[in-house]
Amino acid sequence: MIKEGDIFPEGQLYSAVGGNAIKNVNTLDYCKGNKIIIGIPAAFTPTNTQNHIRDIVEHIDYLNEIGYTTAIMCRDDPFILKYWTGTNDLAARADVFCDFECQVAKSLGLVMDYGPPLGLRSYRFTMIINNRIISKLLIDKTGYALTKPENVLKYTGVGVM
Repeated sequence: MIKEGDIFPEGQLYSAVGGNAIKNVNTLDYCKGNKIIIGIPAAFTPTNTQNHIRDIVEHIDYLNEIGYTTAIMCRDDPFILKYWTGTNDLAARADVFCDFECQVAKSLGLVMDYGPPLGLRSYRFTMIINNRIISKLLIDKTGYALTKPENVLKYTGVGVM
C-alpha cells in the first residue's frame, strides 16, 4: 500500500470533456503542484450523495483559494461522473476522473472487492500531494470520518477555515 512520502504512481485517468470526448490524463503530469485527490467508491452511493460530497462542496472554494486543485477519482465512467458533478455543484470547481477498472487505485493498494453486485471499488481516501509526493494520506474503509475536508485542512499548512 502507498504511504506518505511516496511518489504518486504513474497511471491513466479519464475525464469527459464535452460532447462525446474523453480526455486521458497521466497521473505524473497531473500531480505536479499542490493537489488534493479524493478517492470515492462510486458517485451515487448514499454516503457520497448525502454526506461526503456536500462537505467537499462546502470547502472546495477555500481549498482552491489556498492553492490546492481538488480532484475526485472514482471507478464510474466519465459520462456518469460528468452528470454527477452537475447534480452536486462540483462542475468547474473540481477535476473529476474515472479510474477505469480501479487501475490507479490498485497501484495505490487502495481497493476492495465488495462482491456482487458492487464489485471492485476504491476505498474512500484523501491525499494531499505536493509535486507528486504524497504528504498526507487519510483512509476510511467504512464511513467518511477521517476523509472529511475539515480534517484534510489540518494538513495543508494553513489550518482550518
